[in-house]
Amino acid sequence: MDIFWITLHDWKCQEYKWSKNRSNQELKQAVLNDRTIRTMITASPTVRKRVEQILGEMSHDWTLRWCRFLGYILTKIMKHIYDNVWVEDTLSIDSSKGTAFFYFSGEDNPRDLTSRMGKISSETPILYLPTHRSYVDFCIVSYICFALDLPIPSIAAGMDFLSLQQIASILRSCGAFFIRRSFRDDPIYWETFRSYVEILISSGERPIEFFLEGTRSRSGKSLPPKVGLLKVALDSFLKGLVHDLIIIPITISYDRILEEELYAKEVLPSEVIGAAGTKPKETPQNLIVGAQKILEQSYGSLYIRFCPVISVRQESYNFRGQDIRKSQHQEKGLVDDWIRHLAKRVVVSHTTRVILSSFDLFCVVILPFLPVDEEVKKIELSPVIDNITAIVNLIPPSNLSPQFMSIQENFLKTLEVHKDLFTEVCSDHLVIRVDAVNIYKLRIYANKALQVIFNECLYCYSKGSFSIFRDVSTILSFEFIREDEENSTHSFCFDMFSLAGERISRTPDVIKRLLSFHIHFFLDAYQRVISWMTTLEGEGEDGVILRGPLPQIRKQIQRHVDITSDIIDNVLSFLVTYGALVKATSLTAYTKGYLIAVSKLTNIHQQFQSLSYLIGNDENDQPLKRESPEAGISLKSKL
Repeated sequence: MDIFWITLHDWKCQEYKWSKNRSNQELKQAVLNDRTIRTMITASPTVRKRVEQILGEMSHDWTLRWCRFLGYILTKIMKHIYDNVWVEDTLSIDSSKGTAFFYFSGEDNPRDLTSRMGKISSETPILYLPTHRSYVDFCIVSYICFALDLPIPSIAAGMDFLSLQQIASILRSCGAFFIRRSFRDDPIYWETFRSYVEILISSGERPIEFFLEGTRSRSGKSLPPKVGLLKVALDSFLKGLVHDLIIIPITISYDRILEEELYAKEVLPSEVIGAAGTKPKETPQNLIVGAQKILEQSYGSLYIRFCPVISVRQESYNFRGQDIRKSQHQEKGLVDDWIRHLAKRVVVSHTTRVILSSFDLFCVVILPFLPVDEEVKKIELSPVIDNITAIVNLIPPSNLSPQFMSIQENFLKTLEVHKDLFTEVCSDHLVIRVDAVNIYKLRIYANKALQVIFNECLYCYSKGSFSIFRDVSTILSFEFIREDEENSTHSFCFDMFSLAGERISRTPDVIKRLLSFHIHFFLDAYQRVISWMTTLEGEGEDGVILRGPLPQIRKQIQRHVDITSDIIDNVLSFLVTYGALVKATSLTAYTKGYLIAVSKLTNIHQQFQSLSYLIGNDENDQPLKRESPEAGISLKSKL
């Protein structure tokens, strides 16, 4: 029985050899003894009380007893809503068995992972960096670590979880430490946070787990990395507090995401659905209501992959031909660029190891054919299965679900998991409800697959034009995170272009048009936002000002342009990066807001029109002649 497995499981892991095994109170005292904190307290004795208050709010209080308790609850929930939880493709929890039991379907030994991780954890502190698609992500890594005798992490969580009251206390006892989402203007909080994280890493009691994306992705795609917490963690290495630091990216993939409907209602324009644009508060009442709905449904399988580890020390030796530790004070911005480089490496590792089901590919196939003026759409399954089969040939086997034996069998099984999207499911056809929420749900799973075949989609859209391939890749760099710019040389990009061309060469034309549609979908959304911005008129001598921070500007745009908020966020990030939106804090008349650089915005708008003119929308267009890597002028040079 589950209760016996949880209570009697003898969790043992290799500890970091320099671990001090300090209690929560000892960790707090170590923060108070930090040199910078002591200096601040000496200058103003009231600072001590503030630091103690922050630590009381922030710090974890980890105990194995509470991990066992939460593990029991998770076992019951997961066996109720998931068919399997797969680890490293072959290791799984099977809900048909009487206990939570991990097994391998091949000849590998499940203790190989434990042995490999044990060697790492004994020699150096560890950062677990999982993807973030669901609230399940907060607990699943700790659960797997407990089951496989791996080091259980301390988990960085947002301060809004404290509103869960007793549940937040349980999470704190399982290793969660709570931080504010923004504290840039609070030096006392910043120094307390910095010191606490550095002490957690240098003392090595347990790994630190945090989500590099910063928040749950509502779109099914990886979000651009937020490097604040990563920078603080890496400072421990740069200051020489630790010899090395190991980053372990972890990809968590879901057949079906628990919050899919909630995400759709959060990102859709309020004009489309009345409840749109609001995120429910994390309260015990909302959690109970949500849990009741979740327990009534099935969510297929969950997949966890430990990606290849990244040694921070090794990565620091030769960045731009320099040793980061030796050169960090000599070249301005070098460390920040290196941190962004590492962060992007982690995200690329996530996206290239995502696990796809046949339903994800179904969404890629079906979205271009859904009418906007009908309530339902009948779909014949035979051509759909053929198209899914053709797309499967473009996907590396390592990205396919371990249950992907027969495409048709796997597809019919996943339809049962997503049955709420359909009014009728038969052996030869199905009828899908066509409404804004359902379409966005399909988009979530299509985006998950598009991450894997983005280059192939891009090649189909460009029709053999390398300059278009390169420019569109740059435009959509916030939608689909690619290799770091340090590696994005002209020849490197051309290699990706050539490889995509080879992979797509035997693909039927109908699939090429399907893949091209998805690139057009994003470019059309970008163009609509930018076109609206070009119609704005200035307010005096300062020109056009968009008032407020970016989230407020996004809401303003969404009132005028019928586009989901996740895409608008990425459009704004793109425009800020390429100088078309400039932070206007230096203007005397406006303390917050962004100034539109009209000439650059116009330039980008013309670039979109040029791309649209070159490509066209005629599905019978003949492919353009493939260009050499030297052809065309890059978008960056135009900006």
